[in-house]
Amino acid sequence: MRIIQLFQVALVLMLLALSNEGRVNGERGDRQCEFNPSLSPRPHSVSILEFGAVGDGKTLNTIAFQNAIFYLKSFSDKGGAQLYVPPGTWLTESFNLTSHLTLFLEKGAVIIGSQ
Repeated sequence: MRIIQLFQVALVLMLLALSNEGRVNGERGDRQCEFNPSLSPRPHSVSILEFGAVGDGKTLNTIAFQNAIFYLKSFSDKGGAQLYVPPGTWLTESFNLTSHLTLFLEKGAVIIGSQ
């Protein structure tokens, strides 16, 4: 009988913990992070648009992202580089990032994955 009571208490505690998921101080956590660290800009920057990407949510942009990252890889020993993604919905399959690269998404830019 004691084991059943302990199980019930554990179950209630687990449900209470899960019911608070996504909340901070009782408030829903749907807000954007307001922390804005001052990042030093990379010496080299290009826009994904320069590689033919289209942010319409329908055009597959995998080749554009891969080509941009391949190009920016050449600046890794020169202070790094930044790939700028303007507002839009950017459909892409998987691609590999590289070191010394900042992937900067402007407000309103969304990258969605395709299989």
